[in-house]
Amino acid sequence: MMKTKRQPLKLEAEAARQIATSVLAYADAAYPPGGSECAQATHQTLKELAVKISRSHDAAINLKKRQLPLIKAAIRWYYSEEAQPQSGIDPESLILQLQ
Repeated sequence: MMKTKRQPLKLEAEAARQIATSVLAYADAAYPPGGSECAQATHQTLKELAVKISRSHDAAINLKKRQLPLIKAAIRWYYSEEAQPQSGIDPESLILQLQ
């Protein structure tokens, strides 16, 4: 049996919003405009991914497993004490929803 390279994801509306927000912010912070072609491609991919995630409460979406580390990094960065100290959101609880 072949392993799947995609992971279906369906989130509650609030979790989808929180994760999509973190991915959008991370795209702008980690891959700002004016970077290399590779960085710009990653920036655009993350923005498109954030849109897909924001809609994942309506219907399950398929994420490529290689996208998960970027999404997890975005969540951890965005909800860190530096970026969002007053959020009260536990990034690890959002990451668990990606499983």
